[in-house]
Amino acid sequence: MPEFDARSADDLADLVEAQLLAPRDGAIRSRIDAIVAHGYGLTDADYRRILDSFSHKSQPDLPTLCRDAFARTAPHGRGIAA
Repeated sequence: MPEFDARSADDLADLVEAQLLAPRDGAIRSRIDAIVAHGYGLTDADYRRILDSFSHKSQPDLPTLCRDAFARTAPHGRGIAA
């Protein structure tokens, strides 16, 4: 089960709401994915391996956005670094 602190849970709720309003926004999607990945305790190598296992044909820029968001997100899903 992923672990999220209060800030991460709030960030995630806000991002999911924003994603519903803009379903094709890769920046929002990448931030959600990064928080969840950290919540599951994934390492950078784990996350890259998962990203590389998908084609991303519909959103070719998504892997880069996801890697950038993952790097900016504090370990274990504890908020987004400024």
